[in-house]
Amino acid sequence: MITLHDNYGARKFLIFRLGKIGCNPFARATYTRDGRGCARQLNDAALLFDRKLESEVERLNENELSSKAKFVVVNSETNTGFTDADTPCCPTVQNTTCIPNGIPCSNRDEVRFYDGIHGTENTNRFTAGIVRQAVRSLLD
Repeated sequence: MITLHDNYGARKFLIFRLGKIGCNPFARATYTRDGRGCARQLNDAALLFDRKLESEVERLNENELSSKAKFVVVNSETNTGFTDADTPCCPTVQNTTCIPNGIPCSNRDEVRFYDGIHGTENTNRFTAGIVRQAVRSLLD
């Protein structure tokens, strides 16, 4: 951020936390799970990264008066209306991407993950709504 600020004159930043990267279907199938069914080692690593990143955002906001940065939290565990937040919508290859010519689920609007890693269109719409609010608050 400092490099972008100093070298290119960037003044406004939206920075997204990694969040619970150990809770997607791929991570759940690949790593040892905790009591909530997520890969604790991935979530713990993401938490360390997020804390460091958030402190850097705070430092930038305190020291660079001409800049403004916002640390954005997309909490996918809030009530998003998904009936299934654990199972991929399509049959996958080793819990990653969809099998070619595989038939996806018929209830894509209710499922959080399209394949083992990527969100569905509604997941992305949910995230886009949060991003839109963050951009507005950054520009005000």
